[in-house]
Amino acid sequence: MARIQDLTGSTYLLGAHHLVGRSRAMHTTLRSATVSAQHIALLWDGAVWSVRELGSSNGTWLDGRRLAAGEIAPLSRGSVLQLGGPAEQLTVIDDGPPVPCAARDGTILEGMADLLAIPSIENPVAVVHFDPELGWMASIGPDDRPVRDGEALGVEG
Repeated sequence: MARIQDLTGSTYLLGAHHLVGRSRAMHTTLRSATVSAQHIALLWDGAVWSVRELGSSNGTWLDGRRLAAGEIAPLSRGSVLQLGGPAEQLTVIDDGPPVPCAARDGTILEGMADLLAIPSIENPVAVVHFDPELGWMASIGPDDRPVRDGEALGVEG
């Protein structure tokens, strides 16, 4: 699963449409004043990752080259993004496709391709899976229902 890492060594899992900026509404929030509220989007197109510069005030550099506002550029493992200034740098440490995942109490459960068993594959109380006709679905007990990225899913309380 795709991951980025900041200069402190913190890593962040990437969803298929991952927003980075200073706003708490972003998937990855950076604190530097040089970072715009909505700075960049990291996007998966089904084959490769790319970065889209969202018109930030202080700019975005990809491997030392400044991106124009609105520009989309491909990313790969080892790509380095600088947001606003040298204090905010993100490195792509894994450029694999996104996989379903869940977080609880700081623990991340990662699925496989298009399946996530909660709490584990050995003891699945709930299963999140991709249906080509219906999209992402959650099977909890006898019930199946649609589920969206970022949605809280109640499993065993």
